[in-house]
Amino acid sequence: MSKPANETADIALFQQGNEAYFDDEYEQAESLYTQAIAANHTNSEYYLRRAQVRSKLGNLESAASDAQKAATLCADKSSLLRRYFKALHLHGKWAAELKNYDEAAESLRKAAVINPSHEDIKKLLDTVEPLTTPVVSEPVAEKSEEAAGSSQPAVPARPKVRHEWYQNDEFVVLEIFIKRVQKDAASVEFTEKSVSVS
Repeated sequence: MSKPANETADIALFQQGNEAYFDDEYEQAESLYTQAIAANHTNSEYYLRRAQVRSKLGNLESAASDAQKAATLCADKSSLLRRYFKALHLHGKWAAELKNYDEAAESLRKAAVINPSHEDIKKLLDTVEPLTTPVVSEPVAEKSEEAAGSSQPAVPARPKVRHEWYQNDEFVVLEIFIKRVQKDAASVEFTEKSVSVS
């Protein structure tokens, strides 16, 4: 069975983009990769290659955006783990150069989970993490005399919970971020098919 015309068109455009890239014709390569993406916007390799071209052209903001898109497209596909790592690495590097330290640290931490011994990732994380925005706990408001005499009980603030996960054939990484909960007060229970945090 033959491939649909738009599928072969995006492959041809990508190959032409690669030829232009290797000939240092970056503007032409960017245009061809953009056309390939227009024909097939689900191929992470197209975004990653365009990110590299945009970096060569000095457009780091667009390069970082394309690297992030590539990472998103291949995040849950274990067969694309290498590309996912590369996209995270490049996005973290370029986001750091753009002084988007929180964004850079997030991508670099995910890359470090995949390859904890990668020297450039370690070096970038050491540089970026001190520059990230610290998590500031919300100040506890003191009760006024009027509130103290009120008959309504104080309702504790509900914790804010966010989670991220990554999975491949060998392991599952689950990160849970909870605000307004003391570490000692949190309880984690693992079962064969679930994780419970309370």
